[in-house]
Amino acid sequence: MARSEIQVPDIGDFEGVEVIEVLVAPGKSIQIETPLITLESDKASMEVPAPRAGVVRTLCVKVGDKVSQGSPILILEEEEGAGPEQEEREADQKASRPARSASSEAGEAAVRESPAPQAPGTPPPVPERPPAPPVPERPPAPPVPERPPAPPVPERPRQESKED
Repeated sequence: MARSEIQVPDIGDFEGVEVIEVLVAPGKSIQIETPLITLESDKASMEVPAPRAGVVRTLCVKVGDKVSQGSPILILEEEEGAGPEQEEREADQKASRPARSASSEAGEAAVRESPAPQAPGTPPPVPERPPAPPVPERPPAPPVPERPPAPPVPERPRQESKED
């Protein structure tokens, strides 16, 4: 089992970002993307995920520490078959598999399209409804009768302003 140092990844233009939470402990088994620590800058807080799977052997940070890109977070003992080498081997194995026949692919497609079995106590699926019939068009609205004109408003006599 190989040991490797997990470091703070690229976190932008931030230097000296505070560790506000440590989410793992020595001896804990972690998977890829498991949150390791939470960092908080003046603009945001972010979790740093694990780039590889393995077992945490040593923590290199604690709450309140200031870290930057490349600062060590922990020492990880990688599990057998974990890491980029394992991914490459799996990709090679997939590429070397024989091609499938059309009949086996059709059978797999039929299996994928069949409905999943229902769990006891769950309601049956709702069947699809047929489309609604078209709504008949409305006849045009009757014309609105015209109103007679309003009577004229009588004018008020103007008051003259008094000047001294």
